[in-house]
Amino acid sequence: MLDSHDWKERLNGLLSLLVEESISAEELVELEEILEEYPEAQQRYLHYLGLHVDLKQSKSLDVVAADPAITRSKVSTITLLAGAAAIVLAILFFIQPGPAEPSSIARIVKLSGTIAWTGDGGQRVDNLNEGDLIEGGLLETLASNSWAEIEFLDGSTIWVSGAALLTLSDGKQGKFIHLRRGDLSADVTAQPPGKPMRLVTPSAEAEVLGTQFNVSAGVESTRLSVNEGLVSVERLADGSVQEVPANHLVVAALEKESEFKAIPHGVPGFPWKSVDGWQSQFPRDVRRGDLQPPIAQYPMRLRAKSCLWVDEGREPDLHYSVNIGVSATNRVPVRLSEDARFLVRGRMTASNRVIFGFTGNYPRGGFAGKYVAWREVDTSGKPDGEFELEIPVESMKSVRDYFPSSPFGLEVFDCWALTHEERAGLEIISVELIGTESSKGNN
Repeated sequence: MLDSHDWKERLNGLLSLLVEESISAEELVELEEILEEYPEAQQRYLHYLGLHVDLKQSKSLDVVAADPAITRSKVSTITLLAGAAAIVLAILFFIQPGPAEPSSIARIVKLSGTIAWTGDGGQRVDNLNEGDLIEGGLLETLASNSWAEIEFLDGSTIWVSGAALLTLSDGKQGKFIHLRRGDLSADVTAQPPGKPMRLVTPSAEAEVLGTQFNVSAGVESTRLSVNEGLVSVERLADGSVQEVPANHLVVAALEKESEFKAIPHGVPGFPWKSVDGWQSQFPRDVRRGDLQPPIAQYPMRLRAKSCLWVDEGREPDLHYSVNIGVSATNRVPVRLSEDARFLVRGRMTASNRVIFGFTGNYPRGGFAGKYVAWREVDTSGKPDGEFELEIPVESMKSVRDYFPSSPFGLEVFDCWALTHEERAGLEIISVELIGTESSKGNN
């Protein structure tokens, strides 16, 4: 076993070889062994990979985008190498005296749920509070009920909802957000000339001068919807650019063959005053859960996955949940009209309480709140364990007093269902939203 000095020195050497693309197979194994054996090496790796890779990664992806012959695996390799180079610099920074403490760039306005913050110095904070000032760093929200509102010092505000991972910074070149995964809504004030806000995801890069937009980022694609202003979006797969005006959206995927074009949210007359109706489609709308293939009389189902749930005033507890996109995955925004109701079909292996909820956004963009209802589901006497719940929206309660008391008129961004016991074996077959006219169908 290497001593503290030796393994640190050896780690630096191996990472240098990795960056230079001259590392051998045996040295790769040695690098893995060091990361597995020394927890401090893992901590350094995890802390600094997320915090220092962003600019290098986006530059590397720009190089890849210019050459259509480079495959996606090459994208991953270049990203890894850029991340490794960032780690070397970060470790040297950690060991040697550095510059003065970074200044604050934003403050926490509101937050809820399981949230972790890692500052630019590598310190992890799990107990952020409203009003806290933060410098650049890494924010992670870990559950369906998690959300945070963060305000930059110039008044620009972002809302993060559900499970998300993003890096924030603000410096001489302007604001920078790297959204690795999850959902973000931004209300951006006019930015200084030549210093647009830059937003990078695994598949897209956007430049923002001042606007209101929503973005959902996954591993394979990014969906950006503009409510006010204009956003320039580059697809990293091939470097093509789209100007996305108000009331339009664009999807940037890693597959160059997919459509990359700004399209209207829906139909003339947007926004609507009432919902026409929406019904889930799997796998399109799956955001969390294990998709089960059709069997016998059952179509595709979404099986609940475990997740730690943290809520204000309660001890953390383990729950089993699914998350389903509504406006997050649907081309047409889905609005709540009066008398709207959810119809939830599913199955369970044991009777249990089911909690159902949704995230609401304001019609012109921006996180509005989360709303929930719960039902005791009795599956006794039902060999297949199937159930159906009809939940009027007016019966659903806001989870915070400062959310709008009535969700009518809001845009339904996503919805979720959960139980607190694994033995319940929760599976969701479909979710339908029925509007005032009780119209059904897919938008």
